[in-house]
Amino acid sequence: MALVHNNDMIAHSIMTHAGMKAPDLKGRAIAINFLERHEWVVLGENVAWGLDCDTTSPQAAWEGWLNSPSHHKNIVDPRFNAVGI
Repeated sequence: MALVHNNDMIAHSIMTHAGMKAPDLKGRAIAINFLERHEWVVLGENVAWGLDCDTTSPQAAWEGWLNSPSHHKNIVDPRFNAVGI
């Protein structure tokens, strides 16, 4: 799911939580039957793009997320047990 969204953003030169193929993260999860395979699911998403800020490396993106309250909350939320990069 992350790879498809990443490729979609690259193809359209955009950074967004919405996608061209689905309106949001939940829509993308439904499109690949992720929600059907899991009885209870909490979804979260952090995206980064190297043109708008200093996210030109994975380390810079990670540090940016850790310094952002909403992104940091996603990272430390114990309900998340799967990651797509």
